[in-house]
Amino acid sequence: MRSITHVLVALSLLVVLVAAAWATTRPGDPSLFPAQPGTPRLDVFLSHNAYHTELGLPTVFIRRQGGAAAAALDDLPPSPWVLIGWGDSRFYRTSGWSLARFRDGLHALWPDNPSVIRLTPLDREPDLAFKRGVLRVELSEPGAERLLERLDHSFRTVRGRPVRVPALQPGDPAAYFESVERFSIARMCNDWVGAVLNAAGLPTTPILDLAPQGLVWDVQLRTGAMAGSAGLSGRAPVLSWRGHRRGLG
Repeated sequence: MRSITHVLVALSLLVVLVAAAWATTRPGDPSLFPAQPGTPRLDVFLSHNAYHTELGLPTVFIRRQGGAAAAALDDLPPSPWVLIGWGDSRFYRTSGWSLARFRDGLHALWPDNPSVIRLTPLDREPDLAFKRGVLRVELSEPGAERLLERLDHSFRTVRGRPVRVPALQPGDPAAYFESVERFSIARMCNDWVGAVLNAAGLPTTPILDLAPQGLVWDVQLRTGAMAGSAGLSGRAPVLSWRGHRRGLG
């Protein structure tokens, strides 16, 4: 009898989870995603590990569009690619494990915490820079432009320039910038990445996207994204402009 009760409870929880996932789904935009055959498109990358996700974007495309993200690149050394992520202002700028960082992590879960955007330069495509934990996602050109608009809106700017904040770790190669968005348990780093991808036209499921693996599953389900190593994908990322291909390196 007890085992039957456990099964019923588990099924009830599953039903609630599925209902919550359905109710919170962000619809996509069919005019943006997927890219139509023969139209310009851009490959971006979802980099992920056990607790965090970031987006890998080609800097030439960011600069071509202008905006706050392009201005932020001026604070980085020249690089063909950049990883972009978002997180709590203090916790995200530190690394390792200590009692102080554990306290910072708990504090970050409370409502209304300041946040930062992190830009990390890469000297090669993310699927070549990392051996694992990378998904390639193909966007339409208009979808990629909307993604950048969403990203630009996340930067806090003064006189049109993003506001840089110092790194807290010596030797950190990344640059950090103030964000207008607030970090909490209801809006975390992975859900933010999901929202940025949603701006490109992808439907997303926020309740899944709170966890890194949930966002990975969500993107794979929606896009059929494949592991992004060069050996698996069979081609380097390119931006296709009206019938011809331009390398992003």
